[in-house]
Parts: sequence; structure tokens; C-alpha cells
Amino acid sequence: MTADVATTPATITPAAVALMYLRADQVISVLPVSRRTLSNWQARRLIKFYRVGRTILFKRADIEAALEKFAVMPVGTLRPRHRHGEDGHATPEPPRRRRRMGRFAAPDNGPGAEQ
Repeated sequence: MTADVATTPATITPAAVALMYLRADQVISVLPVSRRTLSNWQARRLIKFYRVGRTILFKRADIEAALEKFAVMPVGTLRPRHRHGEDGHATPEPPRRRRRMGRFAAPDNGPGAEQ
């Protein structure tokens, strides 16, 4: 059996890994965003990242995918008003949360209640 040389882990060099992954300081030098913005994206899970020990790494493809989330449609492009499910029908809006009643319950005016 002969193994394909390109797929063996031994052929991956540190230089190839350095081209695939970027540290946070390298990302902010490539993207026009601040370190704080990048940290917010990480906290909100808008951008995929990898934690190796205390080092945070970003894959170049993941950075491009995260930027696609912020793409602005050109003027005149129609966008759907409702989300559509797999069957083509509009999905219902999620139920609204009910407000809690006050801290105290309403007085009981049932039979036998004093007035």
C-alpha cells in the first residue's frame, strides 16, 4: 500500500501552518477592525477561532466567512420580508414573552372573601 504524500501529516510544515492560521495581532493588521471589535466577535461567536493553550488562532477561510455575514446588499436588491421554511411557507414569529404579574397577587374576590 502506498500512501499519498500530500495527505500525510509529516508533509505539513510549520511554514504552511503559519500561512493557514493567523494570531489576533495578525488579523487586525489584515482587517480594518480594532482588537476590541475582534474580541467582541469572538465573544458573540461571529468568527470561528481556535484556542491552543493561551494562543488564539484564526483560520483565513473562517475570517472570510465571518466577513460575509456583514455583507451589505446593493441598493435596489430585494430582500425577503419573512423567513421561509423548507416547505416554502413563512415561518411563524416566535411567541412573545409574557410579562410577569406584579410582586403581589390580585385580591381574591371569590365566595367567602371579606369585603
